Amino acid sequence: MVFFHWLSTNGVNILATLFLLGLLIVVHEWGHFVAFRRFRVPVEVFAIGFGPALWRRPLASGTELRLCPIPVGGFVKPDEEAARAARPFAKIVIALAGPTMNAVAGALFLVLLALVQGEVHTAPEVGKVVAESAAATAGLAAGDRIVVVEGSPIDTFEALATALHARPGEATQITVERNGVRLELVVTPDPETGRIGVTHSGATWSRPLGPVAAVRYGIAEAWDLTARTVSGFVQLVTRKVDASAVGGPIMIFQMATQAAHFGVATLVHFMAVISIALFVFNLLPIPPLDGGHVLFGTIEAVRGRALAKQTEEWVQQGAFLLLIAFILFVSYHDVLRIVR
Repeated sequence: MVFFHWLSTNGVNILATLFLLGLLIVVHEWGHFVAFRRFRVPVEVFAIGFGPALWRRPLASGTELRLCPIPVGGFVKPDEEAARAARPFAKIVIALAGPTMNAVAGALFLVLLALVQGEVHTAPEVGKVVAESAAATAGLAAGDRIVVVEGSPIDTFEALATALHARPGEATQITVERNGVRLELVVTPDPETGRIGVTHSGATWSRPLGPVAAVRYGIAEAWDLTARTVSGFVQLVTRKVDASAVGGPIMIFQMATQAAHFGVATLVHFMAVISIALFVFNLLPIPPLDGGHVLFGTIEAVRGRALAKQTEEWVQQGAFLLLIAFILFVSYHDVLRIVR
């Protein structure tokens, strides 16, 4: 009964999430489709969704367009022999086309948000105060807005964090607005981290942007998001972040559903985050991923001939099993987080 109540309450959000996540995969596959066509590699099937075809239509190019009932993605099936016979440069471009479309989609999402919302910033308003932290000792409380640090005006939570991190272990004068009254407090950031033990409230403010400025801002946000995503993968590979902390498909779906609950703008921003993550993830040099195909194409270009078909298949099957094992591992921890 609880499950059906949850389903009836969140049904629209779940459908919206499935559609948008599926859309990101279709956009990815469309990139591959266009690249295959550009290099004259026949495409046998372009499917939207998974499962048995509900509707199919042959295109003039000879490709069969399919509409399938499970709206969580799609796939492109090229002529296998023609794809294998393509030049190394063509193989590399075809492999890169899918992730590139995800990067473009992510940037477009962020540009759209910038056009509609303007330049959005997180307000320097306290959400929670960690017990026995520097903030608690200083007398900070939830709802306080920190407007000045050591005489410098503060208008964003990011600026607040930067100002405090620059003063580890130093007594710092701050001005706080509380219920319309300004208070002067002294807080000493942690000597090692520069943190004081607060989270932001989630309150935001925005600055309107013109069309050109919105495009620049959206692209800059996409670049920053890409850099942070790459940094996250590097930290994972170098074991600075435990793999159990990584979210899998279950966590992504759960977060997407929550984003849909908070409104269209939040969901669109989350789609931008996922689209950029797909761009970076698919470029990893693991054979089942597009980065793996780039690796094979590069090896072929250097050697002057492709790897033996059986060798490629063995490498792909082994890497695919490792990838599935990793997905199962992170999904297991997703379930543990939900249960706990």
